[in-house]
Amino acid sequence: MITFFCSCSNNIQKPDTDAISFDNNESILSIGQQLVVTPTIKGKIAKLENCKWENLSKDLVDLTISPDRSIILTGKKFGKANLKLTDTVNNISADYIVEVKISKIKKWVAFGNSITKHPITSFWWGEWGMAATAKEKDYVHLFNSLLESHFQTKISFQAVNVGNWEREFRNFNKNSLNQYLNGDEDLIIVRLGENVPSEEDTFSIYEQELTDLIHFLKSKSPYATYVITGNFWSNPRKDRIQKNVADKNYCIWVPLSQLDLQENKSTIDTKVLGQNGIWRSISEAGSSAAGVAYHPSDKGMYNIAATLARYIIESN
Repeated sequence: MITFFCSCSNNIQKPDTDAISFDNNESILSIGQQLVVTPTIKGKIAKLENCKWENLSKDLVDLTISPDRSIILTGKKFGKANLKLTDTVNNISADYIVEVKISKIKKWVAFGNSITKHPITSFWWGEWGMAATAKEKDYVHLFNSLLESHFQTKISFQAVNVGNWEREFRNFNKNSLNQYLNGDEDLIIVRLGENVPSEEDTFSIYEQELTDLIHFLKSKSPYATYVITGNFWSNPRKDRIQKNVADKNYCIWVPLSQLDLQENKSTIDTKVLGQNGIWRSISEAGSSAAGVAYHPSDKGMYNIAATLARYIIESN
């Protein structure tokens, strides 16, 4: 969960009996959630009707001002945000400091395609991210290990393949995702895009369809922090669409196209430990071998996990 730790300080140029204070000095809020801050005036000189809010950190928080001078804050990115309320007539002011950061993650879900999780088939032998040599080597399990190390606690997580959504937006039953969401998730990662067809007809509806998916997930798990990643296989146009959706819907944007290097991809000679405990070579996937090998290698999976950690943990 993303949290706001709020504090205020008064800068008073009039008698000590006059001061501006706030109704909450410490609050917890997820990115995209609303925090109402209500000011009060103590003393005889300062007047609330003379007060004006100023957002000195527009890159970190959005600020909506109500007629009664209360505000609604929405977090946008990590950092300490500074807001100021000033009685412009009597020159009395108070600062409101908001720190946007992650306080805890106890439960999270990754919705993705074959890079996130692929079922066992004739050409793939384990229920985890395709081309990882073992379950613990895919990015989901590696990222969870980084989370547990950072937060010093066991964390519950799920990897869910929703690759069909990429190909069939309008025929995809979003209600099928209800089983994975209880409303108590702290983090939800949407790791999709590679299989979205690169056609004009698709691009014309892609942004709205991705927006609708995010809105659906938020309706089921409204208190989670949301992450949208870019494409592992570089596609600038898809990335622009996905980043735009992230920016408009208070999601953390994590680009991945910088990882689209051969050193981060598997090979047909790679050995994979199947779920049945038998080692198999990707070359045994037959006509599908090249497609499997194009997926992230163990190194590529680690770099995806490390990139997520850098944007979600280390940046706050």
